[in-house]
Amino acid sequence: MAVLYNANLPQVAYSAQQVQKNESIIAKKMGVDMYQLMQRAGKSVFSVLWDRFNNVNDILILAGKGNNGGDGYIVAKSAIENNLSVKVFSICEPNALKGDALRAYTDFVKAGGVLETNLSFDACDLIIDALLGTGFSGELSEEIQNITQHANSSYKPIISIDVPSGVNATTGYISEHAICANTTVTFIGLKQALLSGIATNYVGKLFFSGLGISDEFEKRVDSNTHYLSQASLLSHKLIRKKASYKNQHGHVLVIGGDKGMAGAVRLAGEACLRSGAGLVSIATHIDNVSSVLNGRYELMVHGIQDDTHLIPLIEKSAVIVIGPGMGQSSWSKMLWQTLLIYSEKVKIIDADGLNFLANNSVNLKNCVLTPHVGEASRLLQCTNQDIEFNRFDAVRKISERYQSTVVLKGPGSLVCNDEKININCSGTAAMASAGMGDVLSGIIGGLVAQKMPELTIDNSIKLQNIIFEMTCLGVFIHGQAAQDASVNGINGLLASDLFPHIRRLVG
Repeated sequence: MAVLYNANLPQVAYSAQQVQKNESIIAKKMGVDMYQLMQRAGKSVFSVLWDRFNNVNDILILAGKGNNGGDGYIVAKSAIENNLSVKVFSICEPNALKGDALRAYTDFVKAGGVLETNLSFDACDLIIDALLGTGFSGELSEEIQNITQHANSSYKPIISIDVPSGVNATTGYISEHAICANTTVTFIGLKQALLSGIATNYVGKLFFSGLGISDEFEKRVDSNTHYLSQASLLSHKLIRKKASYKNQHGHVLVIGGDKGMAGAVRLAGEACLRSGAGLVSIATHIDNVSSVLNGRYELMVHGIQDDTHLIPLIEKSAVIVIGPGMGQSSWSKMLWQTLLIYSEKVKIIDADGLNFLANNSVNLKNCVLTPHVGEASRLLQCTNQDIEFNRFDAVRKISERYQSTVVLKGPGSLVCNDEKININCSGTAAMASAGMGDVLSGIIGGLVAQKMPELTIDNSIKLQNIIFEMTCLGVFIHGQAAQDASVNGINGLLASDLFPHIRRLVG
């Protein structure tokens, strides 16, 4: 059974409930019974174990009472057949097992397997987490928490079957003492929450096995959540005609940079240029003009004192990026209120622009919002914990409330427009660095602006599609540029280090 990793993962993701509800139906249509699926799942996990941890000799399997535990018994049987030392500790007595899980246990015993009566992590080289599957929600029981806490603190490598125990595969909610796996092998359909947010810390490296039914599953089960690949996203790159000039490639206006905060607009402006925008203007505090312009003379930098200076710049731009370094002063408020007059303009709103929006909710149109978790919580007037409890629900709510395309930043950033969600497949921990959000806003602004000339007539549906596609592409390029720039280490990466890589990716 082929097991896929990273760039080869499927491009559609599902809630855990969608997989649970439909896997037996699809299997039956294909003439595959559920025990065959269990066998394929267990053998897929053993295949990953064999390929990635071929130096281990002693394996400890933590088995639950459901089908996830059954998968664990299949792994144990495969280990025995390959002359590995394997111990299985079950959280229930064998007489509590039912159906396919009982059948898997019986086959394990026939192969010579015996359950352990005392749990010890000292002698094992590797742990298999087969405690709980995709049906888990809420909090781990005290009994299981005691086991998972000791498993995590053993510092032994852990392979989780389908989903780390204690992680909600639909929402991403993490129970206290959830298993923190090095590797997770998931089946049939990608579970959305394994790909985004804090849950990614618990998943480790994610592998996928379709168990022979995933292609049919994808055909028959609809999902609005995608995990678009690099090839799919880069297929939307803009191709310049030989006979073209700067005015055909979009004019972006970046608004922000209150006194003493010139760096943010400089980063956003250069990101627009590096993404291919034909023209980029900067509207900033008059004290910042020389520092923004210095060393990047391609930017057209304007010192703004009042709305009479700003209005002409807004009117001649195709796309506006507002928020980087803007602050919340009376000067900043003037910028924000002036921009709102132009409701039809395409806007990328970030940083303090989002804070103005949260405090003075307005009807938006043709906008991209790029909040991190804290900004998202202000937009929804809830807590950071509420956002992390279900990132997918949160990003949909923001998109619906503000009628905008929304980027909920973080590992596996979510891009949402109405019901459509794309989970971004690029990025690195090195991006936890000042100015990264400014660069992202600039990339998105530059990409959207270059697509605007395709709108020869007022076509709101096509415009929304352009905004969504270019936002997904921009988020990917941002993350991939950071990955490429961090090859020598994730600490100390600067936002400006991304520029040569952005240019190469944009092509």
